[in-house]
Amino acid sequence: MSKFPASLMQQVAINLAINDKNDIRTVNGPPGTGKTTLLKDIFAELIVRQAKEICDLDKKNVYLPGDSKVGQTKLPDQISNKNIVVTSSNNGAVQNIVDELPQIPDKDVFKEVIDELLNVHYFDDIANANLNKPKYWGLFSLEGGRKENMNNIIDKLGQMVKKLQDENYQSDTDAYDDFIKQYNLVENRRNQLQDYANSLGQLQKWREKVQEYKITTVANGDILFSKLTPVLQEVTEEINSKKEEYQEIASSMENVRFRDRFFNKEKITQKRKKNEKLSKLKRVIEEKNAEKHKLENKIDQLQVESHTYARILNDEKLKEAMVPNYQRDFSNRDVYDQFEEETYWYTSNDLREESKLFVLALRVRKQFLYENSKSLIMAIVNWNNQDKKVKENQQQLTLYSWQWINFAVPIISTTFASFHRMFKNLPANSVANLFIDEAGQAVPQSVVGPLLRSPKIMAVGDPAQIKPVNTLDSKVISLIGDRIFKVGEKYVSGDTSVQAIMGQASQYGYYKDKEHQNWIGIPLWVHRRCLNPMFNIANTISYNNKMVLPSNVKEKEAKGGKLEKKQGKIGAGNWIDVKGVSQNKFVEEQARMLKRLIQKIVNNSNNPFTMDDIFVITPFKNVAYQLTKELKDINFIKYENGKPSNVGTVHTFQGKENKVVFLVLGASDKEKGAANWAVSEPNIINVAATRAKVWFFIIGDKKLYQSIGSETITKTIKAIDDYNRKIDSKSN
Repeated sequence: MSKFPASLMQQVAINLAINDKNDIRTVNGPPGTGKTTLLKDIFAELIVRQAKEICDLDKKNVYLPGDSKVGQTKLPDQISNKNIVVTSSNNGAVQNIVDELPQIPDKDVFKEVIDELLNVHYFDDIANANLNKPKYWGLFSLEGGRKENMNNIIDKLGQMVKKLQDENYQSDTDAYDDFIKQYNLVENRRNQLQDYANSLGQLQKWREKVQEYKITTVANGDILFSKLTPVLQEVTEEINSKKEEYQEIASSMENVRFRDRFFNKEKITQKRKKNEKLSKLKRVIEEKNAEKHKLENKIDQLQVESHTYARILNDEKLKEAMVPNYQRDFSNRDVYDQFEEETYWYTSNDLREESKLFVLALRVRKQFLYENSKSLIMAIVNWNNQDKKVKENQQQLTLYSWQWINFAVPIISTTFASFHRMFKNLPANSVANLFIDEAGQAVPQSVVGPLLRSPKIMAVGDPAQIKPVNTLDSKVISLIGDRIFKVGEKYVSGDTSVQAIMGQASQYGYYKDKEHQNWIGIPLWVHRRCLNPMFNIANTISYNNKMVLPSNVKEKEAKGGKLEKKQGKIGAGNWIDVKGVSQNKFVEEQARMLKRLIQKIVNNSNNPFTMDDIFVITPFKNVAYQLTKELKDINFIKYENGKPSNVGTVHTFQGKENKVVFLVLGASDKEKGAANWAVSEPNIINVAATRAKVWFFIIGDKKLYQSIGSETITKTIKAIDDYNRKIDSKSN
């Protein structure tokens, strides 16, 4: 429901997720490139398609007389095969996505669509129960997996049924017609866009033919075929010449005396030779006539195509929609950036109408549940009885029950650890559409069960961020893979992730390296979270400068200067060089500097930041623990579920963001090995830098970290220094 159309690669990923016939697809999304937005668009399309399938049903109440004996109504396959489950090895990721999806939008969304969404009341009273004020527009997504989470889902479904069967509940039979009307409007627009694409394809083919056949247009609109016409003329002349020759020979044969034709050996021989010559000429004439006919047909065809081309070229609407410059010089950075940002004809109005269609799809879903509330009751009963095996067909009943449950709550999430518990009684291919979030953090063995139960899977993640946490030593893993099963490190190693392996199986993607060894899934490149220097740090150390900073962010940075830097209107960053003696990586001097800087930021009236706008991140657990104790003195620490939520290790902050981030590196000369672990590869610095939207500061012993010889540190320092020189030059 965003006002902003998807960028080029987001559109590619969405289209493939919805329409591609392959079982496995992967999306490689650097931080801030819209992975969650991408998933929202895919989920919305699946829900719209379910609504269309419902509207196409002859009978909306799908209960059959025999269902009472079977014990469960079956949700039609064309509806259940669009159900959605989200999973991850990261518990925070599955919690965040189901919490974020149904939140009432507060910006960047069409107001009239928000109003319509709230008016649907997709069980929003159940979703917001026990909250001080409404947070969710509906009961759209819930966390499953663990027993208590599933009990919560079943409890909410019970409340849903009670509401649907209340005598005061208002049926909404107009929902189906209203949806179809909007669906046709959106579909007609999509067909129009497809016609544009087809027309542009025709134009491109015509341009190629113009080059191939040297076609030119004269003043009166006629076209000349500089290549074909001379050939046609030459063939025609050759045919005429051969015909004349044929006629001369044939005539000469007619003039031979009758007696000589049969008794004069010399004349007989000449006749035989002339007949052979005539046969040969006849074949040549036939071949040339065929060639001439082919050329004439080609010219006639091109004449027709030229009229089509002229019609397309004069189509005013198409002119407005045309994508300029088919041939682009991607060595020009501005051209590349513009290409990645392009949305190809997609307008805010298109998004508005599609958002309205999604809202109407929720109305259809709610009405369908009303007409099938008995089926939902049976689903709850059978799900609760799945371990009792009260019927011979209990596994089938459990599957049918799950399909109804997952339909009533469109998005249900679970961690890999809880996946088996949640689906232990379901057969293979029973989870219709599985989306793996933060797949770059997941170890390969964790996805075996989900793979067996899911016919269609999309993995979304970024191997350039935090690597998987393996409980086995990397040497043991290498021993198992290389020596026992003869499998290369690409597939079995301490660093291999679900994202990396599934990326190898994905048809669509690209090679990160010139050697064509490192294939990843569909890449997202337009980064909308961080200003500089954070953007340049990440882009340089992890993404081969492929990421694109949108033009609106560049415009904001173009206004840079010292005053804006102080006020925080554009990105700011620095390395604060602090040395000291360390105890288990903790440097007390760095903690004292951090406290002073936080207080300076929040107490400066020029800065728009509060303590809520700041994260403190470190590579090391003990440093996080000690910093938490130190920052309590200034009332900085915030807690969620009894744990600090604004101070912690880099691993705990992946997927989160804030305006200001401090990365406290810790360590001293005596712990050079630990320091090397933190920065030898770009992953930790990449994640830390891309948590920050506006300001990013590194606190650490600069000389120590430079001495390691890490390319990551060299590039990071250069990005920070280049940025500050740029800001200083603008303010002078």
